[in-house]
Amino acid sequence: ASNGVIHVIDAVLSFEADNTIVDIAKANGSFTTLLEAAEAAGLVETLSSPGALTVFAPTDEAFAAVEGLDAIMKDTDAVTLLLLNHVVGGNVLSTNLSNGLSVEALGGESLNVKISEDGSIMINNAKVVIADIEASNGVIHVIDAVLSFVGGDNDANNNIDETLAAVEETSGARSTIESFNLALVSAVFLQFFLW
Repeated sequence: ASNGVIHVIDAVLSFEADNTIVDIAKANGSFTTLLEAAEAAGLVETLSSPGALTVFAPTDEAFAAVEGLDAIMKDTDAVTLLLLNHVVGGNVLSTNLSNGLSVEALGGESLNVKISEDGSIMINNAKVVIADIEASNGVIHVIDAVLSFVGGDNDANNNIDETLAAVEETSGARSTIESFNLALVSAVFLQFFLW
C-alpha cells in the first residue's frame, strides 16, 4: 500500500475492559457475601474506583462460618469497619510479603503475615488459598476465614465472636467511618492523578 502497512493476523483482536476488584469478585461467584457486605457498607464504588487496593477476600464459605453475621451485616458501621480491616492501600502481591511483616489495614487493625516453610501464607487467622489475582485497581488474595484481630494472638483458633464484638464496640462513631471513607476515596483519587 502506498499510504501505510498492512499486517495479517490469525485471530480477531479482543479489547476487553480491565476488570476491577468488584468485577472479578462478581464474575467468580464465590464472593456473594463479601459483595453484599460491600454494598451494605457503601464501599462498592470505592472498590471499583481507579487506584490501588489490596483486598484479603473471604469466600462465602468463610463468611458462613461466622456466628452472628446477620447482625453485623445489618449494622452499617460494624460491616464497614470489618471490611476496611480486610483492605490495604496499594498493590501488595504475595512476593511483597515476608514472614513477620505487619501491615496496617485501612480500618486500623494490624494484618500479621506468617509464611511457613512450605510457602503457605497466613494473614492473622486466615490462610491465603489463592494469591495475586490482579485487577485493574489492585489485587485480591482469597482467604479461607474472616480475619480476627484479638489480642495480638493470631492463631487459627482465635474466637471470631470476640473479634466481631470488638468491631461492634468500636463501630459507634459513624462520623469517623464516613470521614475515613471520604479520605479513602480522596486518597485513591489523588493516587490515580499522581501516577
